Amino acid sequence: MKKVCLSITVLILLTGIGFGKDNYVAKVDEEIYGTWTNPKMQMQKNVSYMGGSKDFFLADGTEPFTESKAELANKWTDADGNVWYQRYGTIIAGAYRGTKWQSLERISKSGSVREWVSKVVTSFAPENYPQAIDPKDRNYQIYYKAEN
Repeated sequence: MKKVCLSITVLILLTGIGFGKDNYVAKVDEEIYGTWTNPKMQMQKNVSYMGGSKDFFLADGTEPFTESKAELANKWTDADGNVWYQRYGTIIAGAYRGTKWQSLERISKSGSVREWVSKVVTSFAPENYPQAIDPKDRNYQIYYKAEN
């Protein structure tokens, strides 16, 4: 009986992660926030901030290609000191407006490298997050913290 109760409790907790009233409460100085660039990526610049992000074709671009409303659902630090996030959002302006996505993101211990894998979803759900950050994944991205 204890195992059944524990299993039900764990299931209830897992289904609420990231999409209920118990979302991770982001701080204004999250490691993920800031300007990230990589001239080798299709979108050369990403600017992430509390509540959203913008993607730019060119690292020195001023007109975003897309803008997303985004939230942090979860955050943790691994044994190596890297910071991980589960993030979800909806593109609200530009190309692909209305597209929903979820991502698994990692900020290096030094805070200078950001990698992620994103996934287009039809609805937000904890099980829709990518399970790993794999450089071979077609949705893999890597950026470097820009000096502000």
